[in-house]
Amino acid sequence: ELDEYGQEIVQPEDPIDDEDEDDPPQPMLTLTANSYIREYGDENPAFDFSVDGTITGQPSITCEATLQSPVGDYPIMISKGSVDYDSCQFVNGILTITKAPLKVAVKDVEREQGEENPQFELVYEGWKLQDTESVLIKKPVITTTAMKDSPVGEYVIVVNGGESENYELSYQNGKLTVTVPSVIAMMLKSGRPFDVYDLSGRKVRHQVTTLKGLPSGAYIVNGKKVFI
Repeated sequence: ELDEYGQEIVQPEDPIDDEDEDDPPQPMLTLTANSYIREYGDENPAFDFSVDGTITGQPSITCEATLQSPVGDYPIMISKGSVDYDSCQFVNGILTITKAPLKVAVKDVEREQGEENPQFELVYEGWKLQDTESVLIKKPVITTTAMKDSPVGEYVIVVNGGESENYELSYQNGKLTVTVPSVIAMMLKSGRPFDVYDLSGRKVRHQVTTLKGLPSGAYIVNGKKVFI
């Protein structure tokens, strides 16, 4: 376009408006909830997180697991909370609840030869949350090789076979001591001589003061059956 003197008219350029320029995009930051392991019946740890950059504020971190929660994996949920940063992504963690250790022992007992085995008693160490034997899926089994007429001596009381959802069971065996019947023990202690018979009624020892030297087997002493 020309003016009245024939000169080209130059249009002024529009001024640059800084406000029209877009702000540079924020880099994407990742906030990751830490993972943890604890035993059944324990308190949850203090949950924390990591971030691959700098932020202000704190994310919200929650987990549904409680003291009573059974063994298993539970998500640790992380969200924006009070974080003052828009370009964030969040990665959940895992809380793993493991079995608590539970020691199972059987008490030592003593009985006389010729008596039935007593009722064996289990002792537990390591219960959580006021749990009792009732929470076990399967109660431990107690066995021993000692029978009513087993010879005098010591016998192992074996305990095993228990099962639990939330406890890792370990076992401690006990001891059953079979003693000489009290009447025979008193007679031996007195030093008075006595006769020994086999089960057919045949006298095998005459007026002795000890049972030592007899072959292994069953005998009658003072009307009582004794096993050697």
